Amino acid sequence: MNVNGRRERSDEDGEPIAIGLVGALVGYFIFTRGLGIGDDDAFDLGGLLSAVIGVVVVLVAYQAIAGRRSRA
Repeated sequence: MNVNGRRERSDEDGEPIAIGLVGALVGYFIFTRGLGIGDDDAFDLGGLLSAVIGVVVVLVAYQAIAGRRSRA
């Protein structure tokens, strides 16, 4: 952030979006393909829950990888 409170653009601006999309796909594959829970046809709240769980899984993995990389 600069003095005026505006955040300057950086190369990391797309990371949260990419992590969210990858996490939603991971949640879909874990629950729909892996466990057979949910359906492929329609959006439902179970699909939203699986996407949130997928994002949490991806964030934990990302933090483990990024933390290990910054220590090295």
